Amino acid sequence: MSQTTTTTPPRTTTLTTTMSQTTTTTPP
Repeated sequence: MSQTTTTTPPRTTTLTTTMSQTTTTTPP
């Protein structure tokens, strides 16, 4: 899904990257 969002809007890519870091911080 990340790849699809990155292909659609460029601004959403930044939001997706930020959420990815938060998810990585939550679970080990």
